[in-house]
Amino acid sequence: TQKGRFAFKVCKLIKDGEFDRVFSSSQLVDLLNEGPGKNVKAGNLTALMNPLLDADIVKVLIRGRGGNKRKYWRPKLDR
Repeated sequence: TQKGRFAFKVCKLIKDGEFDRVFSSSQLVDLLNEGPGKNVKAGNLTALMNPLLDADIVKVLIRGRGGNKRKYWRPKLDR
């Protein structure tokens, strides 16, 4: 997936109200892969989300340490 296309897809999910709460990486990947296009893998999610994190569109919550680390994503809705 091209980074610009990915960002568009995430912003569309936010606008449509589908990405409106906290999602784990695997839940968000499932949501993103529902439509047509290349599939996103959970391992690539952090790299693809960097432009959206920098633009303050989404936030990441990290829970756990080491091998038990889990990332949870939420949109920043107070725009």
